[in-house]
Amino acid sequence: MNFGSPNCALVATDSNDPLRFSRTSPLVQFPAGNGPSNPHMSLEHKDEVFVPDLGGDKIWRLVRDGAPGNFKVQGQINVDAGSGPRHIAIHDNVLFIVSETVSTLTAMEIPPAPNGTALPPIANVSTIPPNFLDAKFAAAEILISTPTARFPDPLIYVSNRNLGPEFDPRGDTIAIFEIKRASVKTAMDRASARKNRMLRHPHRGLRTSVTSASRLSLVAQVPTGLKQIRGMNLGPTISGGDKFLIAGANVDGGVVMFRRVNGGRNLIEVARNERITSRTSFVFV
Repeated sequence: MNFGSPNCALVATDSNDPLRFSRTSPLVQFPAGNGPSNPHMSLEHKDEVFVPDLGGDKIWRLVRDGAPGNFKVQGQINVDAGSGPRHIAIHDNVLFIVSETVSTLTAMEIPPAPNGTALPPIANVSTIPPNFLDAKFAAAEILISTPTARFPDPLIYVSNRNLGPEFDPRGDTIAIFEIKRASVKTAMDRASARKNRMLRHPHRGLRTSVTSASRLSLVAQVPTGLKQIRGMNLGPTISGGDKFLIAGANVDGGVVMFRRVNGGRNLIEVARNERITSRTSFVFV
């Protein structure tokens, strides 16, 4: 991603040697016009690649366009102006968006492609920890755990960066959310209610959405001892590696390894290395 520029490159590997990168992957230009564009990450889903644009308040939808490494924009998903979508994840065809500027976690169904609109959000919740009256936060990373026998429920982990001026000595937090499933009857009742509201008030109905309280539930805000927490990752499910979550600070606190407990609904620190600084990404091998 070329942060600050309306373009990106998705680099293909050499067809004869997957350990080598192709030198012919062209830039993908985003039709941002004269507005700001800060593409931040890419996520492959089925036959598309989703790119959240923090500056453009869009999720660009890319598809292959010829040879490997060639892509084009086929559409976008618009989000609230000024929200700043930074990172995304997908679970059960639901798109989860972490917005940096407003520190929210938003869930919405993926609309059919190509599409320049967005479906009403299923949920929209704040990621900010309580009792920080004089601090500005910027949400960063999102992880969704893969259900396993040890951790049967998918959980959402979102990192919160405290930008000050008030700082908690316990450090930035990782917010943990549980996906609450509505019953079939409740879901049908809500769908019917939304349809009736739109029939009675067509303009107001377009802005009506399901409230977040019944669909996403905050179960923990875990202090990390990190300042400016950026990247984090879950261990692989193979051999039970997913019992660990690693996170790193961009300013102070180094890198910390947590163990997931209570079915993944909380984290306990097991190791820390403060000599490792300014790490923003982690990969388990």
